[in-house]
Amino acid sequence: MLHRRVGRTVRRLAGWSVVVLVTTTIGGCGGSSNPEPKVDTSQASIQKGADVGAQLAALAPDVTSLDLSGSAVTDAQLGDVATHSTIKSLNLSGTGITDQGLSHLSGMTQLDYLDLRGTQITDAGVAQLQTLTNLSYLMLANTAVTPKTAYRLKGAIPNTNIDIVPAQ
Repeated sequence: MLHRRVGRTVRRLAGWSVVVLVTTTIGGCGGSSNPEPKVDTSQASIQKGADVGAQLAALAPDVTSLDLSGSAVTDAQLGDVATHSTIKSLNLSGTGITDQGLSHLSGMTQLDYLDLRGTQITDAGVAQLQTLTNLSYLMLANTAVTPKTAYRLKGAIPNTNIDIVPAQ
């Protein structure tokens, strides 16, 4: 069976933009030649300038990918993000997240991808991520995390690919 992306819609939920991917299945065993499109609510993102607070609670319960890059998400609001046990991919790049916010993420052991590029995190904060044993990709470029700390984290989570370029 082949899947083809046939459209992309943006829904507004109380001022929050959610990107919804629409896919359709082509071919297959005994399938209809005119399949009905399926709405994929497993991916969500918040655009810059959107109000993050209450919108995190409105996420679909089965969301697996959340893009908060460039948003005004706060350290405290990451506690709301952490309640979604289905999230496997989390993009926090370009946000004001600090070491304090990372404490909420330490329980998200299902995370496979975490993007922290351009955040305010340091060596102390990254040490809290050692519990994320399913992490495959960790993006740390343009943070205050040192290569030495990234190397130690790699020792704790050996199957993780870590991208680190210290902030200038």
